[in-house]
Amino acid sequence: MTQLMRVSYKDGLATNYGCSQANYACVIYCRVPDDWVAERALRKEKLELLFQKMYGVTWRSGNEDGSSYVVFESHSEPVSAVDEQAGAWRALTNDKAAHYWFWRVEADGSITSVRPDVL
Repeated sequence: MTQLMRVSYKDGLATNYGCSQANYACVIYCRVPDDWVAERALRKEKLELLFQKMYGVTWRSGNEDGSSYVVFESHSEPVSAVDEQAGAWRALTNDKAAHYWFWRVEADGSITSVRPDVL
């Protein structure tokens, strides 16, 4: 079985000159296997896999130019059956307040980007 999860967070970029936080929220809708979820949230190690998909496998050790991505205020939760059925999230588009991604965890554990209508 799978669950549709919503991951919301703020991110930023740290450089030698400080850290600038993005002015929008990042929101990932991701269909995940049931074993990725514990107590209605993504397991910590599975959330890390989503961040690796977003920023690259070595994101925690920084970029070649000395900068590094920073994640703030991370929160994950299942999309309710009612909200999933209603499907309003499928029509979400990037705006000033939020940027959206739609991913699916495949049988082999890889994470692929998908159109919202096939999630």
